Amino acid sequence: MATTTVAVGKLTIASRWNKPIPEGWGLDAEGRPTTSAKDVLASRLLSPLGGSRELGSHKGYGLGVMVDILSGVLSGGVYGDVLDRSGARGRKESNTGHCFAAIDVKRFRPLEAFTGAMDDMLQALNDTPRAGQERVYTAGEPEAETERQRRLHGIPVAPALVRQCNELAADLAVKRLA
Repeated sequence: MATTTVAVGKLTIASRWNKPIPEGWGLDAEGRPTTSAKDVLASRLLSPLGGSRELGSHKGYGLGVMVDILSGVLSGGVYGDVLDRSGARGRKESNTGHCFAAIDVKRFRPLEAFTGAMDDMLQALNDTPRAGQERVYTAGEPEAETERQRRLHGIPVAPALVRQCNELAADLAVKRLA
């Protein structure tokens, strides 16, 4: 999960479709809020999870720092703005780090008790009052629904991405997408 208000991938998609983004997702190079995905991608100034201090950005910022420590500092990968400070972005180096952790649930409680409690928790989350939303989603549900829809109706491809792919196809003398 992104520890920013939005993942970079969503900005990339908005940029490809040339669509505005909600204010609060990120800042331009001067540190001003913007609705331009291209400006946020160029500045890499994404707002922390929560957006503003009043909405809990300090919590998102803390989670982001923890993830950077575990996935960047601990693994020897990039963290924070080190890509820019080190000049790696200009050299098109990324050195992305990862952190994987395994938990043996049985060391805490019987597996059947854990899975029963998890089922109960997921049901309680799904039954939560909607607060003006269509439904409450748990982790993975939006992606699973999107996969089902795309298996039925295909994957929408932004015109800008089609152009990029077709330029590559021409360079490689292979069949174009469309």
